[in-house]
Amino acid sequence: MIVAYHCSDLYAEPTGVSITSLFENNKECDELVVYIIEHDVSANNKKKLLKLAESYGRTIKFIPMPDINQMQDLKLVSVKKNWLFDSYCRLFLDVLLPSEIEKVLYLDGDVLVVDSLYELWNTDMQGHCSAGVAEFFSEKYYKIFNLSKTATYCNSGIILINLKLWREQHISEYIKKYVRSQKGYVFFMEQTVWNVVMQDKILLLNPKYNVSTMMQCLSYKEILLLRKPRERYSRQEIESAVKKPALVHLTNSFLVNNRVWIENSKHPYKNIYLNYRNLSPWKNLPESPDTRGKIKKIIDRIISVLPRRIVLLVASGAYNVLRISNIQKAMRKRS
Repeated sequence: MIVAYHCSDLYAEPTGVSITSLFENNKECDELVVYIIEHDVSANNKKKLLKLAESYGRTIKFIPMPDINQMQDLKLVSVKKNWLFDSYCRLFLDVLLPSEIEKVLYLDGDVLVVDSLYELWNTDMQGHCSAGVAEFFSEKYYKIFNLSKTATYCNSGIILINLKLWREQHISEYIKKYVRSQKGYVFFMEQTVWNVVMQDKILLLNPKYNVSTMMQCLSYKEILLLRKPRERYSRQEIESAVKKPALVHLTNSFLVNNRVWIENSKHPYKNIYLNYRNLSPWKNLPESPDTRGKIKKIIDRIISVLPRRIVLLVASGAYNVLRISNIQKAMRKRS
């Protein structure tokens, strides 16, 4: 099994904990090699990661993060403050990884592996270049991104990629062409690029391979109220995935006050994350400090005491009306 991450020094710990969970739950795998596309990861954190791999008899290989924007002449424009262009590297693993690698599983650093990935790794790709789990997006998002009615918009935090087919079909060239056609500005960045370029060609995976924080914190009915998704899994599929996940995506959410690796986090997988952290080289370090400002803490407190339905209705309006409006304005400004 070949697994790839991208990582900066800031996210070395959560990525290391993710890799710990990967190793811990895939001991039956004969070969497991992890490639980390790294952006200035410190010598100390690299040492910890190598020590981690050695303790499991596995291999970690580092690849310096290139300037993706310059390397691929994408002419990218920043979408949001602190969103780096590094995330685009997952779309160019065909050139970043050794040419002999024909298949790879890409994971974000905030993904916990809580079950064997044997079944996922051996998925019949049915002629598809890539596979992923659908996002809960309303039809309005499909329209602004010009996605076809039959397409399914997937989350890019977990992607199974047939690199051989990706290279043969020159997918990277289509990616570059699309980004340039948008003058470098694409909301949700590489996730939207992947979905638009590959629309109708992404193999849909069982949601157990990308169980988000929203899926864990909300009921199926509440997810529909919040996101009003057009393409969606059945209630049974979502409930089964939450009950027995394989990959848990520790995404940010207004329903939890901090990311799972930060102190005072109320994430439902906090204790499970700490269990894997205690198996890692970061076990004796203090948790990352809670840096929320006073206003953010007040907002989080209000959310925690308001009736749940009111919170979801307000959040739904912000996501399906206000954000859509902001995206449209930004796209018109760049056109």
